Amino acid sequence: DFGSDMKREALLEMCKPMMAKVQAVLDAAKAASGIPVEQIEFVEIVGGASRVPWIKEMISSAFGGKAISTTMNADESVARGCALQAAILSPLYKVRDFEIKEGLTVPIEIGWMGS
Repeated sequence: DFGSDMKREALLEMCKPMMAKVQAVLDAAKAASGIPVEQIEFVEIVGGASRVPWIKEMISSAFGGKAISTTMNADESVARGCALQAAILSPLYKVRDFEIKEGLTVPIEIGWMGS
């Protein structure tokens, strides 16, 4: 077995290059949305990174110090998205206009090297 200790300050120092990348993504997302931060009422984050304290702090400060919610799991967020899309398509419900854009910041390349 192996054991080791690390102070939070040392870990945060090691994470600084990643912090700059996260900040760039947050800035790009806010710019792409075209919505002023003051008009954003609620921020929900989903995924493994939602448990990382410095990521939560960066997201909160990027959105004007709003409390960040982490109550939804990935399956629930998909189910809610599907229900919302169904309501948008249904003539029985009125849903205010909005747009969801998915962007992949890292290109994915799939290849096969046969034997």
